[in-house]
Amino acid sequence: MPRTVVTTDDLMRPIAEFSLGLRVGDVVYVGATAGTDPRRVLAGYGPGRIDVRMQVTTMYRNMETALKLLGGSLDDVVSLKVWVDDVRDFTACEEVASEVFGAPGPSRMAVGSWGFPLPQAVVEADLVAVLGGPSASARFYCTAVPRDFSAGFAEQARSSLRALAETLDGAGLSLDEAVMLTITLADIRAASEVENALARAFPARMPARSVVAAPLAASGQLVALECVAMRGGGTPVGASGEAMLAGDTLYIGGQLGSGGGIEAQTVAAWERIERLVRKAGMGLEDVVSTRNVLADWRDYRGFNAGFSRFVTPPYPPRATICAALADPAARVQIEAVVHREGRNARVIEVTTP
Repeated sequence: MPRTVVTTDDLMRPIAEFSLGLRVGDVVYVGATAGTDPRRVLAGYGPGRIDVRMQVTTMYRNMETALKLLGGSLDDVVSLKVWVDDVRDFTACEEVASEVFGAPGPSRMAVGSWGFPLPQAVVEADLVAVLGGPSASARFYCTAVPRDFSAGFAEQARSSLRALAETLDGAGLSLDEAVMLTITLADIRAASEVENALARAFPARMPARSVVAAPLAASGQLVALECVAMRGGGTPVGASGEAMLAGDTLYIGGQLGSGGGIEAQTVAAWERIERLVRKAGMGLEDVVSTRNVLADWRDYRGFNAGFSRFVTPPYPPRATICAALADPAARVQIEAVVHREGRNARVIEVTTP
């Protein structure tokens, strides 16, 4: 049974080979969403500084529209990731999120991105929703940050992992049951220190993981963690930290590009993803979401050329941001979520010209 298309003219048409949202079973993935109208006109744009609150509010309205098209609502959101172009806008973005989602709201993390594909966009976000909300989810989504922002990288990494262990324990879970870990650093040169802390925290099996460097929300903060965990944990696929199979969902950590220009690097990263997907008994048609990190926006066109070789319509949703990567020679990193029934998903297709 092929994917089912859900059409709309209430959202902007994506600017590359991706959709704005997909539902597989009771889980909805909404890809990177900006504060635009259906004609790609950004809210709050005008002479002088952009109205950030207006753009963020419009972004959440668009996400709500996508959720409704797939049978969900904002109450169903379990995880929200926000990327902000200007560190001065973190506060406004958090204020709007609090107004939209209330307390306690979903697990959410805001970090920086050095710009977006849409000129004048100041914020983008993606989310995961489970019909019925957090209480209906088989997975637990959470974040963790250091308690002391005056400490160095090594201590902040250890402190973040201790905070993560306590949060998981409060949910009746353990670090061993983490299946996906996303680490954002204030300085990519500290990646080796963080890897050492991870090795000590996960001596038996490393969850799938991604590491990037980008501006963080608080002054002095050097580390931020996002985690997906599931009771019983997952089964490693590939090398340590590459991928984790949790039930019917495969979490693939950040696959770095290597060798050649941006298109070749994108192809290389996708080939590693395909190998992991096949090893888990699935196909690329089962990919339900990707997050992509470029080291330089000038590579966007070449990235899309490589990316388009591995996805077919109706496309899965994605987010693409700009941040620093652990390998200075890498120009792209791709992480993916894959589901055994991904090929049968419902996908949003925009009809707006």
